[in-house]
Amino acid sequence: MATPSVSALAKSPTKNSLHDVKSYRIETFRFVLTDEEEWDLSQQLEHLASAMPEEASVKLSFTMDEDYYFRGTLSVQTMSRYYQSTEEGLDPMEIFGLLEEDILNKVSRWGYRNHYSRRVS
Repeated sequence: MATPSVSALAKSPTKNSLHDVKSYRIETFRFVLTDEEEWDLSQQLEHLASAMPEEASVKLSFTMDEDYYFRGTLSVQTMSRYYQSTEEGLDPMEIFGLLEEDILNKVSRWGYRNHYSRRVS
C-alpha cells in the first residue's frame, strides 16, 4: 500500500547514513488496531520516516467517536521542520493513505522552495 511518492522522496539508505535511526509511534483511542493493520502501519511509518530529508520523529494517532467515525492525525518532526495533517473517515487505513500523501506533499513543497531559495542567494 506504499504510495509511489514515498520511494520518489526516499534516498537509498546506507549502513552509515545519518538517517538510519528513525522513531515512530502509533496511538489509538477508543479502539484497537488488528495485528495486521498495526504491522502494515509500522512498515509505512518506517518508510515515511526514511523518506524525510533529515532525521525524523513520526507520530500517528487515531480516535474513534461514538458513531465509529475515525479521526487521524499524522505529525512529522524533523530537526528544522514540523509537519501535521488531519483527516476523518470510516477506515483507518484509508485515512492513513490520505495523511501520508498530504505530509509528503508538504515535505516536497518545502524542499522545492528551500532548494530554489538557496540558489537565488
